[in-house]
Amino acid sequence: MMLIGAFIDKLFAEAEKRGIAEYQAVYSESESFDLQLFRQKIDRQSGSRSCGLTFAVRINGKIGRFYSECFAERDIPLIVSEAAGNAANMECEENFFFYDGHGAYETVRPYCPDTERLGRLDKVAFLAELEKKAYAADSRVSNVVSVSYHERFSRRIMRNSLGLDLQAERKTARAGLWLSATDGHSVKSGGYAVMFDKPEDFETDTIVFRAVEDAVSRLNAEDIVSGKMPVVFKNTAFADFIEAISGIFCAYEADSDKSRLKGKIGMPVASPKLTLIDDPLLDGGYATAAFDDEGVPAKYKEIIKDGVLKTFLFGLSMADKYKCASTGNGTGGLASRIFNYYVKPGDKDADRLFEEMGSGICVDRLNGLGVAVDTVSGNLSVAAEGFLVRNGKKAAALNQFTIACNIYDVLKNIREVGNDLTFYCSSSGSPSVLVDGITVAGA
Repeated sequence: MMLIGAFIDKLFAEAEKRGIAEYQAVYSESESFDLQLFRQKIDRQSGSRSCGLTFAVRINGKIGRFYSECFAERDIPLIVSEAAGNAANMECEENFFFYDGHGAYETVRPYCPDTERLGRLDKVAFLAELEKKAYAADSRVSNVVSVSYHERFSRRIMRNSLGLDLQAERKTARAGLWLSATDGHSVKSGGYAVMFDKPEDFETDTIVFRAVEDAVSRLNAEDIVSGKMPVVFKNTAFADFIEAISGIFCAYEADSDKSRLKGKIGMPVASPKLTLIDDPLLDGGYATAAFDDEGVPAKYKEIIKDGVLKTFLFGLSMADKYKCASTGNGTGGLASRIFNYYVKPGDKDADRLFEEMGSGICVDRLNGLGVAVDTVSGNLSVAAEGFLVRNGKKAAALNQFTIACNIYDVLKNIREVGNDLTFYCSSSGSPSVLVDGITVAGA
């Protein structure tokens, strides 16, 4: 197989020979390893490697692409022909662009596991110890559902005829313990995962404690009394919420009337307590990157600042349509992407939020958010889990219940924002947030 750099050179030469002025190659490769144990034995162990290249050409403002996993020289004419043909057949009103690489690219430090320590870790023994300790930690643990390890390495190269020449590498590693516990009458589940970027991530006792606590704290649960009430969304739950609604800040979604925020730049759309940030440059962030999927330099931005909508997220095509600059959130198409996306923390801890709420509920899980959000109407009905809060203190666990709300009203009805910002194995983060006027009902 030809070396990838030489292969790209020959693709570019073929495009030039055909009189194509603008062209681009994006090469990606990845390696992954998965390990899962069950009852102290390896239940699954697999490794994989993949690589592929997307060659694109721009003709008359339209971009055509062709993807190939074959890098034989004889296939080069076919790849160029197919890309050109796809450009000719593309039908839409928007124009598309390649980026020329101008501007300053920041030096970034993305998340990376502790590779030196991880290299010395016996993964099988680590998982076996997690499983064994989970059963020993509490007599109420009835079943270790899954104990697993996953790692992945990826590399990306972007080059085009306008002078763009970029590359980036990323490595991730993750382990998780998921289990169930019983009080003799009901069974509840819980778990905990780590990304091996902190010393405590290598401590099996810490992982077991967090996973077991998550499950057993849900035992002896009560049924909820239906009604409209204030809710404290735990940091991890509100991070899931903002990730699920992120599309409403996409310029294309607004342009397509799929976001009710269309036309509201510079207007209040949320509580003054809310500042919502997208920061590709965040030190150690899980989605930290120097450039977006179009090669545009990435930059920090406040999407909402003190309740006021400041910007949508633009790639090159939608930026051209609206006569503005890309925000560095391009995907290569009409959609936009987010990086490290989070709610700016306030100054009150979670216990203070409970005290201010008085009585209500704390939601720490939202289940099925990905299919529950209607961004046009804003209506949301989703299964949830959590705890009662009585007299400003966390009380009994609750059996699964349903919350119903409107996502745009949730943003407006934020009363307080906590100081416990976290990114739990995710590039979406949030502190705990107190929201008024949420309708809850028994599942």
